[in-house]
Amino acid sequence: MCMRELPLKIGTHGTHWVTSVVSCVEIGVRLRQGREVSYSCQEVLDFYTPNKDDANYNDYISGNGDGKIRDAAEFIKNYGLAKERDSPFVGFRENPPRLMHPIREKPLLDYRSIISPKDREVESELKNRPIVAVFNVESSFDTETDGWKNVYRPPTHVEDMYGHPMVLTGCGTTELSSNRKFWKCYNTTKRGVDSGGTVLMLRDDSRNPISEILVPEISS
Repeated sequence: MCMRELPLKIGTHGTHWVTSVVSCVEIGVRLRQGREVSYSCQEVLDFYTPNKDDANYNDYISGNGDGKIRDAAEFIKNYGLAKERDSPFVGFRENPPRLMHPIREKPLLDYRSIISPKDREVESELKNRPIVAVFNVESSFDTETDGWKNVYRPPTHVEDMYGHPMVLTGCGTTELSSNRKFWKCYNTTKRGVDSGGTVLMLRDDSRNPISEILVPEISS
């Protein structure tokens, strides 16, 4: 079993595509550079959020994470990140400022995205680093994953399905899942987690729960 116990950011509903990617980058910096750092999610969120009078504003702030994790990674690759203390997290703003704090780091050299990855591809990437995974979930995800003891199963109702990004940190089996394989994740929106932020996502042979993974390349 490959498992990692690492800190992560906690965001608000609709911001998980940012908080999951920034959390993953922070973990990568800790593992590769040996230092603790807390980066700002707010500037990434402000950069992409439309103004309040934009026709796409409401759809944007309520949308899922499909594709948006690439937006977050692209921002970090191009502009770097400020520290959390210099641009603290407040969530969505109706008319967000577009200015960036002048003191920044560029921890992300590059990234790769794999759409509809096979289990073996996910396992291969996970051996070297935590990654971001967009899981197919449905509304029951809010209620069926209340704590570490529960295991969330892939959805069966396609019409109710949406993409939810989380930091994927490990894999294995447990008696809690009847010794069936699971993915261990950190959920940055606090839904369905234990006190450490973890949730188990069952790996189902007939229904692939992962729609996309994002693999970061962290600077040394």
